[in-house]
Amino acid sequence: MKAGFRHYLIYTLIAWFSYACENVSSEEDISNFPDGSYTHTDSNGKITDTDNDDWRIQNYFKNEFYIVQVPFPNPTIEAQIAITIQFSQTFNSLGFYVMGMNTNDFPVELYRSSNVGFGTKTFFLNLSPLSASGSLQDLKGKLFRLRFYDSQNRLMTYGDIKIN
Repeated sequence: MKAGFRHYLIYTLIAWFSYACENVSSEEDISNFPDGSYTHTDSNGKITDTDNDDWRIQNYFKNEFYIVQVPFPNPTIEAQIAITIQFSQTFNSLGFYVMGMNTNDFPVELYRSSNVGFGTKTFFLNLSPLSASGSLQDLKGKLFRLRFYDSQNRLMTYGDIKIN
């Protein structure tokens, strides 16, 4: 193999790997489990302490939706939260669903909407299915990661919720 061709091949491979590495989003490869901190909110949705890792919009969905009000209250006592999301015109025909890992570390679907439409909407989530036994007592004092996906199974956002 000629030296010029080898240099070209090496340069091409380096460029390809560099491009591939730049386009892999570390946000897409996050854990199903909480990281130990969470965004604190009161019963009216006012943020009292922020976890910068929570509720970031994945790059693919920038300008597609915006979290107007992060889940609240957080922590929650009754395993019930609300989240307000504004959807763009282009997101109109897509639905979304919310997943969490239950107390036995099995995935549980917590919410599904087949067509969200355009505009700002508040969604109410019941987190009690996160208890494998069905008892709210099993959830008390625990932190859970919620993951929001679109109807094409692409991660939209995620964040941690504490149940007191």
